[in-house]
Amino acid sequence: MGVDHSPDLKTAFSSERLIFRALEDNDGDKKFVFDMNNDALVQTMSNLTVLKPKSAAGFQKFMDFAQGCPIMAIACLPPFVRDDDGADTETRMSPPDVVSQEDKARATPIGFVSIMAARGNTETTGHHRCGQLGISILRPFTGKGYGGEMINWVLDWAFRRANLHRVELGTWSVNHNAIKLYRSLGFVEEGKDREALVLDRKWVDMVRFSMLEHEWEKLRGIGS
Repeated sequence: MGVDHSPDLKTAFSSERLIFRALEDNDGDKKFVFDMNNDALVQTMSNLTVLKPKSAAGFQKFMDFAQGCPIMAIACLPPFVRDDDGADTETRMSPPDVVSQEDKARATPIGFVSIMAARGNTETTGHHRCGQLGISILRPFTGKGYGGEMINWVLDWAFRRANLHRVELGTWSVNHNAIKLYRSLGFVEEGKDREALVLDRKWVDMVRFSMLEHEWEKLRGIGS
């Protein structure tokens, strides 16, 4: 007798338009990380470190960060379908069909999404079942709805796969597009850390959001 698998397992590593994979130690991903780290806007909005050019040597630090997260996934556009002669057409593959290593290698990375330990070391504080969301997208791919798709995918992972109870995040009060997106996805604003961040010599607030397990269940139409 065959195993009655949940239908969503077949698409666990994809969304409507994107596929998700792990960070690899290869030239393609090293270039992706270098481009991400040296986009001043992306760097500013995604972390709180001092803005400065980053070297290619920073890849190992990013790799260590990825391995320390409960999950850190690279979001990619599927590769193009190839014709009989092996040349790319103008049509991208369907995300659920991208399963081979070759196809994944031809996919185009556009950003990353992660769930980090929100209370320190996961081994010692994991019983709180809380994670912190992080997301970055290369600028050529912003404004196309990929951010919401990436966040919804990692929320499903957090609550469906990792048994989390709470996912939280913080963003700059001047990041109006991000704030609008988080609200539209169902995150609840919890408050502000007043004048906690400095941007071009101007003090701005850190706006904090969270989503709880039962709130995600309601959004997905799932009974608790």
